[in-house]
Amino acid sequence: MHDEISLERLAPIDEEEASDLLGGSSIDSSFSDDESSTKVQPKLVTNFSSLFSFFPNSHASYYLLAACLASGVSGLVVPAMSIIIGKIFDSLLKFGLEAYEKKLLRVEVQEFIWYLVGLGLGALISNGVLNAMWQRCADLQAKRARECIFEGLMVRELEWFDKRRHGVGAMLTRIQT
Repeated sequence: MHDEISLERLAPIDEEEASDLLGGSSIDSSFSDDESSTKVQPKLVTNFSSLFSFFPNSHASYYLLAACLASGVSGLVVPAMSIIIGKIFDSLLKFGLEAYEKKLLRVEVQEFIWYLVGLGLGALISNGVLNAMWQRCADLQAKRARECIFEGLMVRELEWFDKRRHGVGAMLTRIQT
């Protein structure tokens, strides 16, 4: 008996093999010719790697790596800004305690403001890359899932589609009657 259903295998299977894959119970009536069979919930075992099972090739993993790196950079921007703002307030405190002159305060705060501007631009770029790379990863997975479903449907015989209780065949019958 199989512990998990492989997503790569979408070829037609017989009722006995489907029963083995679903844990020994009879399969859903929408998959069999017998209308009296009982419905069961499949017991699918998933793991973390199944999230990436539709990645078409190693080319997609570069987008995933870029997305993860951009996420890390984007996540470091806020703590870095907090540190710089803390240093600005530290300079203002020292000025308030008369440890700094006005000119020195101005120079130091201007330097920190330029750091904040740089971090803001870095955040803009990293968030743009982050969104673009995650979107590309999602698009590649969705495309691969559609291709797998299409390939699985293309190997089916025409009578398989006609025997479905729900679908085009059933809809046409309801429309014509």
